Amino acid sequence: MANHKSVKKLAVVVAGTLAAVAITGCTTFDRGMSTKANTRTVELSKKEADLKAAQARIEQQRAALAAREADVKKKEMMAASAPAPTPAGSARSVVTASNTLLPPNPKPGECYARILTPAKYSTSTEKVLKKEAGSRIETVPAKFETVTEKVLVREASTKLEIVPAQYGTVTEKIMVRPESTKLVEIPAQYKTVTEKVLDKAAHTVWKRGAGAAMAGALQTRIDNSTGEIMCLVNVPATYKTITKTVLASPASVKETKIPAEYKTITRTVLKQPESTRVKQIPAEYKTVTVQKMVTPPQTREIPIPAEYQTVTKRQKISEESLNWSSVLCEVNMTPNVVKSIQNAVKSAGNYGGAIDGRMGPQTLAAVNAWAKSKGLPVGDNYIPIETIQAMGIRF
Repeated sequence: MANHKSVKKLAVVVAGTLAAVAITGCTTFDRGMSTKANTRTVELSKKEADLKAAQARIEQQRAALAAREADVKKKEMMAASAPAPTPAGSARSVVTASNTLLPPNPKPGECYARILTPAKYSTSTEKVLKKEAGSRIETVPAKFETVTEKVLVREASTKLEIVPAQYGTVTEKIMVRPESTKLVEIPAQYKTVTEKVLDKAAHTVWKRGAGAAMAGALQTRIDNSTGEIMCLVNVPATYKTITKTVLASPASVKETKIPAEYKTITRTVLKQPESTRVKQIPAEYKTVTVQKMVTPPQTREIPIPAEYQTVTKRQKISEESLNWSSVLCEVNMTPNVVKSIQNAVKSAGNYGGAIDGRMGPQTLAAVNAWAKSKGLPVGDNYIPIETIQAMGIRF
């Protein structure tokens, strides 16, 4: 991939070089140097041929590198799939059990159990070649320098120049309109007044009356032979408040003075008449920038060191086996021994219970966790004496 990027970079540099040479050729042609342009064209053709040859070499190196990488991967796969060698003198079966039904050489006062001893492995690292040393082609671009030249564009000359007339301004105050008078009409003024007027005059109305109370009720009739009792009642007059607009002062006319109106005007007056003079025009020069090639593009071969990688191999040293081993049981599991075990696993951070001298599930789980961290045998419902001795407990 690095070689491929180098080829792309080389192509870009050559393209830039071609463009620079083309610009230089145009500038030289404008100056009439066609011979040098032809020489540079020949040099450019030669550089293009060298570039093609370099690209061909890069493609060959890339193909060889790909073949070597495929070979390294094939060797790695074969090494990973190969079975681990069996140590001399060890059995080929996964679990080797003793043929005896009872533990060999038992001691009085001890308990024994068959314990599964896991297989042991060793890890080794090996440094292998991942990619062989090679080289890549790097292109050094051409170097150019910028040269500036000062050329005459137009010679010095003279010209007749007209000096324009000069004018000044004069400010004057003139009367636009003389003083006059005008009649101003003053409109009538009105005001709002409120007064109380009679709405309805006092009058009398007939209303049904009642006589004396008889048997606890008012009587509206004297008896059935007479008519109803009627009373003539006085109704007082009622008034209402009205609002109306009345004339406060009538309309009038008065004479008003209008002051004279003046205006300030500015007018232009001639101070100096138009004239002519001779003006010197200096020569005009132009700076031209030209790029010249100092060193042509070159190629160089850069060595690429070999790459190595570290491969980790895991090799089995011994097979797992099932062997008789002395274990902790009710014969030797005294409260003092259990307390010592609880103190040991609590100091290691595997136990958080009480130091009570009783072997419970929490204490057994803590012992198994400690044994696993040390690579010692672990039992589901027993503790090997080997684990107790590794804790430094003697009994």
